[in-house]
Formats: sequence, structure tokens, C-alpha cells
Amino acid sequence: MKKLKILIVEDETMVAMDLKTRLVQSGYKALDPAGTGLQAIDMVSEEEPFKPGKEKRIIFSVADTGIGFSGEDYNKIFKPFIQGKGSLKRRYDGTGLGLTIASGFIKLMGGRF
Repeated sequence: MKKLKILIVEDETMVAMDLKTRLVQSGYKALDPAGTGLQAIDMVSEEEPFKPGKEKRIIFSVADTGIGFSGEDYNKIFKPFIQGKGSLKRRYDGTGLGLTIASGFIKLMGGRF
């Protein structure tokens, strides 16, 4: 099982929710009927309680037990229009933009992954 942790420093809750939605949608498409797939996405605040004017950190933790990807493909999956190889493209719909947009938001907000 591969885990991807993303640290985001953000001001707007809606942007964080959009990122979470994009990650869920990307993982949901690859769910295996046998019950594997996107296992968990946790949104955790490191600062309690949140005070206006202060940064709030949210960590998204994704555990993928689905079809996954090889280590050599890691940097490719965040590029526009990149999808799985061969039969995977036909099996899972999409434009290949979800993770590109999500990674763009992360970088714009000073986050890392």
C-alpha cells in the first residue's frame, strides 16, 4: 500500500475541500469491485482552535490500495492529460486533469507533496 501525504497551508476552506474532492474523485474511479481502492483521506487540522488571521494547516493523507502506479510514474501523474497505460485508459474515464489541478493548488498555496 502506498501513502501520499500532502501538506497544505491555506486560507480558504473551500479550496481545501475542492482538493479533497479531486483526490477522492481520482481514487474513486479506480475502485476495484472486490473492495480495494481508495482507502482513506483524512483532513486533520494541526492548529486547534483556528484563530482568524492565523494560518491553518491541513494534512491530506491518502492510502491507495487500488490499481496504483509504479514509482517511475509518480512524477508523470501530476502532468496534464496523463492517464493510465493501455487498457486502463479505456477502463477509467477522465481527462487526466484532476491531479494536475490539485497539485497546482497545492503549489500556489505553498504546500508540498
